[in-house]
Amino acid sequence: MSRLTITPYLALALATLPALVSARQAAPVACSGAAQCRAQAETAIAAGEFERAHDLAWRTVQQGPRNDRAVMFLLARTQALSNRPDDALVMIRRLVELGAAVDAGGDEFARMRELPSWPAVEALIAGVGSPAVLPPTPPAPVPAPAPSPAPKASASARGDSVAIRRGESVTPVTPVTPVTPVTPVTPIAPIAPVAPVALVEEAGRFNSIQFSPGGLACDAVSKRFVFGDRPGRKLLILAEGSDHSSDLTRADVAGFLDVAALDIDTTNGNLWVASAEADGRGATLHRLQLISGRHLASYPVPEALAPAQPVDVVTTPSGVLVLDAAQRRVLVLRAGAESLTLLAGLGDIVPFSLTAGRQDTMAYVTHRDGVVAIDLRTRTVAAVTAPKVVALGGIERLRRHGAGFVAIQALPDGSRRLVRLTLDATGKRVSRLRVIDVVLSDAAASIPMTVCGEAVAWLASDPTGQTDRGSTAWFIRRVRLGP
Repeated sequence: MSRLTITPYLALALATLPALVSARQAAPVACSGAAQCRAQAETAIAAGEFERAHDLAWRTVQQGPRNDRAVMFLLARTQALSNRPDDALVMIRRLVELGAAVDAGGDEFARMRELPSWPAVEALIAGVGSPAVLPPTPPAPVPAPAPSPAPKASASARGDSVAIRRGESVTPVTPVTPVTPVTPVTPIAPIAPVAPVALVEEAGRFNSIQFSPGGLACDAVSKRFVFGDRPGRKLLILAEGSDHSSDLTRADVAGFLDVAALDIDTTNGNLWVASAEADGRGATLHRLQLISGRHLASYPVPEALAPAQPVDVVTTPSGVLVLDAAQRRVLVLRAGAESLTLLAGLGDIVPFSLTAGRQDTMAYVTHRDGVVAIDLRTRTVAAVTAPKVVALGGIERLRRHGAGFVAIQALPDGSRRLVRLTLDATGKRVSRLRVIDVVLSDAAASIPMTVCGEAVAWLASDPTGQTDRGSTAWFIRRVRLGP
């Protein structure tokens, strides 16, 4: 475990932590054993306590047998009832992949069926047909009959003299009924191994009108999420577990244009924000104090490098990097410098996302067809390679985690998936790609994503969850990352 250094920023953050963390805490569920948790979940559903039912259903899944289909369907019901249609769709799909016949036609699944990914799952359900939800239990093996004692040889065969006494009756032997041979049971085809369903947590939620996200970052010290409101030209914060957001700072204080991207420098508590007009004019890198949102400095893109369209920002020990999609390049504000300069051009590729490597001497840029690595010392650019079975194209968001990355990848059919990429020792080859089994939005806009400790979090909207005032429900969803 690494040693924690108490910096002035950390000391300030710890001192103000009680005021930053939401006071609302979820009531713990109390049940012991899968049977009791399941019974309490059913009771909670009947009472309309859907959040509690959802928590109890998860406890049932965790304590019960692996891939118990009835329990998995219970969890899907509580996910749908507690306004988690995306999670319910994941669970329904998993049940279908296990060969279960699922009835998702009830009212409780109505919002789930409105999701763009539902038709594909519906087609899978139709393909299953109508087998029993649970596979038939194979008959117990028939015990082999005990071997009969070897018959004794007759008296004549032994040559003995046997006399039957007068008046003695002999009990006739009951003939043995032949055993009907057991028809061999056709073995059930083994189910293909399925990756465990990732547990998607709701880290917070808020409602907003005409909100369009511009970047997402996580402050692990204060347990807050920071994100930009692109058209609102401001930064918002959402405390973990909260159901509403609040302004951190606005354009009239920080001088923001359309907020495009942001990142946190955890070594000194600085928050870096990139903003620009829609056409790239006025592109600027802003430095703020994370804990308070106080504006510290602004670094406009020099006239010789303008215009610029920032789409991602990342902090490194050598400086702050800005990905410019308009000019297809990476700009850098080096430590101690007062102006942005050109780090590297990207040629013909249209860049999507930028992140730093584990060794802090490399940066990585994703584009439509793959990933490139930038050596921060030599400023050379090289393509990242991978085995033929690993597709690196379409990665819209890339963030470092451990020895590799977490990414949101757009697929040719328009869907998105969350993946983990493992790098080899050279840092220029992806050796493995693993899919994290969650459902992501099929919306046209890319999805802001960040890594927070041992979890990955992203912003998701629910267009069907509009309130009477016309606002849209937004969620920060989170998945814990394993080894």
